[in-house]
Amino acid sequence: MLEAVGHEFMEEFIHCFDSILAANGVLVLQEMLFLLQFISIRDERYDEYRRSSDFIKEYIFPSGCLPCLSRVTSAMAAASRLSVQHIENIGIHYYKTLRCWRKNFLEHQSKILSLGP
Repeated sequence: MLEAVGHEFMEEFIHCFDSILAANGVLVLQEMLFLLQFISIRDERYDEYRRSSDFIKEYIFPSGCLPCLSRVTSAMAAASRLSVQHIENIGIHYYKTLRCWRKNFLEHQSKILSLGP
């Protein structure tokens, strides 16, 4: 998850993927594509956000940071041969995923709790 990488290591993270690809290599998709799905924050909020603390940074991605699109694309340009070919906002579908996770969790809650802390 890119969110766990953090601002400071974005170029290094992306370079690692780029360095293992052949000239017309495949990573997750086809041709010279690098499929990168991540939770992001709006560009205009990024600088303030990355210097602050919140629930996600504290408990979900400690030492991480939700990236903004411009941070990811600038890291790609600086550290790799990778380029953006397509962008899609999957947020509209994500709530359905969360609803399914919640439903499954509640259906199996006693079994989950029996596993212990």
